[in-house]
Amino acid sequence: MIINKDFYKCKRCKEWYAFDTSKPYSKLCPVCGIEMEFDSNNDCDTELAEKVKNTPPYDPTKDPQSPFYVPRVECPYCHSSNTKKISGLSKAGSVALWGVLAAGKVSKQWYCNSCGSDF
Repeated sequence: MIINKDFYKCKRCKEWYAFDTSKPYSKLCPVCGIEMEFDSNNDCDTELAEKVKNTPPYDPTKDPQSPFYVPRVECPYCHSSNTKKISGLSKAGSVALWGVLAAGKVSKQWYCNSCGSDF
């Protein structure tokens, strides 16, 4: 279904508003109360608009293909995501202090702040 829409922009709060041209509407900003300026008139595909409205927003931190992807590391023991990466300096310090006894920590990559385990 195609609906004709008028688009207005408020000069003060910089918000955009779209109004169905087949229904009466006010040209005053609902937030500021000042008269908005007309921008354009477009036909709107309401089915597509509803589909887009119901689609969750794109989050680049959760998309593995994005350069902004942040992996979520979870402890395999307590399932907490309160973890930190074990640094190379920390591993070297453990080897210097404990020698061969630090082999367990050297092979691990993550530390759980909740339960204290290395994994």
